[in-house]
Amino acid sequence: GSYDDVDTLGLTVDNVAPALTLSGDASVDEGATYTLNLSAVTDPGEDTISACTVYWGDGDSESCLAAIGGSMTHAYDDGDAAPTISVDLTDEDGSYDDVDTLGLTVDNVAPTADAGGPYNGAAGSPITFSAANSTDPGDDTLSYEWDWDNDGSYDETTASPTIDHTWSATGVYTVALRVSDGDGGEDTDTATVTVTTGVLDHIEISPDESQIEAGESQTYTATAYDSLGNPWDVTGSTTFSIETEAGGSCTDEVCSATKTGSWTVEALYGGKSDSATLHVLAAAPGAPDSFDIELSVSSAKPNEAFEITITALDRYGNTIDTFNEAVALSTDTGDISPANATLTGGTWNGYITLSASGQRTIYVNTNKGQASITITNYQIFLPIVMNNG
Repeated sequence: GSYDDVDTLGLTVDNVAPALTLSGDASVDEGATYTLNLSAVTDPGEDTISACTVYWGDGDSESCLAAIGGSMTHAYDDGDAAPTISVDLTDEDGSYDDVDTLGLTVDNVAPTADAGGPYNGAAGSPITFSAANSTDPGDDTLSYEWDWDNDGSYDETTASPTIDHTWSATGVYTVALRVSDGDGGEDTDTATVTVTTGVLDHIEISPDESQIEAGESQTYTATAYDSLGNPWDVTGSTTFSIETEAGGSCTDEVCSATKTGSWTVEALYGGKSDSATLHVLAAAPGAPDSFDIELSVSSAKPNEAFEITITALDRYGNTIDTFNEAVALSTDTGDISPANATLTGGTWNGYITLSASGQRTIYVNTNKGQASITITNYQIFLPIVMNNG
């Protein structure tokens, strides 16, 4: 026959935790992709793994069930750091924490600075600068330092990538930017800014006072200024003019005059004006072109003195007031007395006599000036009309 349970023996079958091995590089740059390798799970039993969780050591975790026997990736946002990766497993017999761990180093990576530009703006007005295109592979909080004159000393620090700065003088400047990530990483960049003149404030004409001879010309320049005193040349766009009485004109920036005196030259640009004084002297002082003769009478008797004024003139009819020389006096017939006269300041006023009767011509320096007078022996009397009412 058959005999069941002839004897019995009790025993305990202990569960054995599953095992899994993690492997990967010992370090990774922040922001870069890290690859974690997971081995196959070993278990002496026939347990089935129902859950796998990987803890990346930076606060992030995710399921690794599908990655068992393969790999998975992760990016660390910030370095320097030394996270420890761990993995938990679950089967039908329970959950197993820290089945394996793996330590690694996350290295900080310096940011890349981008100062933007080139920039343009007017003196006296804010110019906006932007470092918004600066980058950092991590999740660092960046700070921005600006060196407005590129002398190596940073003038302003901001948490914002944008900032305004104002220049008072025109020019082309180099601006330096330093971007720091708070973890010791930093980078620099430069940008150029062209600062142009501001709104027109006034103009100045040059020279403001000058001297020429009649018939000559003076060349002028015109400079515009903004309210900060920054200059720019506007000669080619300026309208120049001279007083009508000067007997001249202005062609572009070149002005001429034929009449002696002190004349005003005006410059006009953009609604702003300035003036200069042009002193005009007689042409070729010391070498008269002609002489003007003025007689006090139209007729005289032989050897009767009459008043005469002689003036030295340039070719434009201006008195040569620097002429201080003697000139010869002559007449077409007979004698003239005196036979010469010394001009002072370009003029001579005195009395002369002529000996010969008739229509006489008086000459200065032969043919440089002449005047006519009638010399007669007869005295003309007008009748006296009496009213005996």
